[in-house]
Amino acid sequence: MSLVPEMGYKNWCDKWLMDKFKIPASPGRDEIILLNSADLFQLRCSLLHEGSGDIDEEKRRALASFKFFDETGSSHLNRVGESVVDGVKVPSYLQLRTENFCNDVFDAVDRWDASASPEIQAEKSGLLKINSEGDRIGGIQFGFRK
Repeated sequence: MSLVPEMGYKNWCDKWLMDKFKIPASPGRDEIILLNSADLFQLRCSLLHEGSGDIDEEKRRALASFKFFDETGSSHLNRVGESVVDGVKVPSYLQLRTENFCNDVFDAVDRWDASASPEIQAEKSGLLKINSEGDRIGGIQFGFRK
């Protein structure tokens, strides 16, 4: 596998997204990084290629998995270290509220998009388009625009 896409992804995350997953330093305490771009890349791979939040054992760094919760989840960005509960080893994981995580990614994409060069803006015109009711495709109008 080429490292170019991986490095591009990590660099993009470092620039646009990682600030959402840090607790800033304060007097007497260093900055706390809850999620880094390398772990986020592994989450991306696990979700897209396996439909899982578990990180491949050979590629684990700080986390073994990600646990996503719906709106009933009481916490977002809760990092749980490896532990033993009732004699059973529980690997480390990061607890994420799905809505918060998705909104963080959407916000990062919006900020990146607003800063993108004219060349990138031009390239975007060739990407997948999500159509709306009332759009015309090949002379056919789908529904009625309100």
